Amino acid sequence: MITGKKKIGALLIERGYVTSEQVRRALEVQKSRRDRLGNILIELGYLSEQKFHEFLGAIGGVASIELARYEISRDIIDLLPRDLALRHEVVPIGRMKSLLTVAMVCPLDEVAIAQLEEATDLKVKPVLCSRSAVYRALDRYYQRGKHLDEKPAEDTVDIETAPDLGWAARLVERVQELPTLPDILQTVSAIVNDPNSSASDLAKVISTDAALSAKILRLANSPAYGFSRKVVDIKHAIALLGFQQTQSLAVTVSIFDYMNKGGGFDFKSYWNHSFACATLAKLLAANLRSHEMESAFVAGLLHDIGKAALATEMFREDHYTGPPRSFPLTSDNEEEVMGITHAELGYLLSEFWLLPETLSHAIRYHHMPEQEPKRGKLPGLIFLANIFCKQEQASDQTAGDIDQRIISIIDHLGLSQAALSQTMNIYKDIATDISLF
Repeated sequence: MITGKKKIGALLIERGYVTSEQVRRALEVQKSRRDRLGNILIELGYLSEQKFHEFLGAIGGVASIELARYEISRDIIDLLPRDLALRHEVVPIGRMKSLLTVAMVCPLDEVAIAQLEEATDLKVKPVLCSRSAVYRALDRYYQRGKHLDEKPAEDTVDIETAPDLGWAARLVERVQELPTLPDILQTVSAIVNDPNSSASDLAKVISTDAALSAKILRLANSPAYGFSRKVVDIKHAIALLGFQQTQSLAVTVSIFDYMNKGGGFDFKSYWNHSFACATLAKLLAANLRSHEMESAFVAGLLHDIGKAALATEMFREDHYTGPPRSFPLTSDNEEEVMGITHAELGYLLSEFWLLPETLSHAIRYHHMPEQEPKRGKLPGLIFLANIFCKQEQASDQTAGDIDQRIISIIDHLGLSQAALSQTMNIYKDIATDISLF
């Protein structure tokens, strides 16, 4: 976690959000009053709130949550002294055992988090929230006083029908209580990282789990890999896939098994879409020479893992206090309805399960690849695969039916129109063979 006004200022300059002269002027203002550098830059007009929120989300490694439409219970608010809440611009939103989840304008502030933990005697889990939303919550729950240009929360929230934000907070907290992935994966990882290990060593370990072996073989024989002969045993699969791909598929299969729960969610359609997206992602990646493209298939399989997590939670019978299960949840409204997007929740899960950064970023930014801080290509590739496989599943639309934003992402990837058209034709030929494994 990054702290300190100089470091944040330097990072803002480095990433092109502000100039060094603007930071210098803001630091001069800061000498005469106690306020965050980010707040001063915003008030001076050098930085928009939206851009600062984007910056913090990119470098902080924390989830983002929406406060606007949620009710926070008084017992949660009372956990945090008013002076600390106002001083550090933080609002407590949920507690599970010894873990307190708080919404912060700047979740990078280690000093603030340490003071919160000392005051509450709880472990603090920060989540990112927009400056205006935190100010509205402070106005409402701590009588902070109306902030300029901000409407009070009572003007925008129906208190009688507002969902319980504690539910969204508990969802974030529960990630910390999930079981780790099976022990066999640790052994697999150790073998993969041992330069002296062989395909036989890896095959021997994976073969001890019949279900895992069968599912890896099923994936290896899928149209995405297009091997000319059927892969009949794990050792053969490892030889064709390589150590890293085999390890990635083993992790993915284990995550699928964990998430494949919940009575009312259509997992079959969900996994079929994930499989289709993964297949198209791998076909598109074949046109690009980039090391990160090796993760394209697995990224496609896992890009919507947060959606499965949200659905699984919605259909749990115990502890559920979220929105009505009958509410039509879509990618466009899930943050408003649930308090967190499936991409953010998927990112939290990927971080908890220690997936590589390239995968976790592909999951987090697959709807907004332009915001990926390193401007890597994998999020953009998954974005395209997600859109184009849906078009193919829904109708006979082709890669010609694309808008300017998609064209920009295609250009960023360095994918030619000819390569795209050829890939879509290949995908169309095998699309009917893609099904749940």
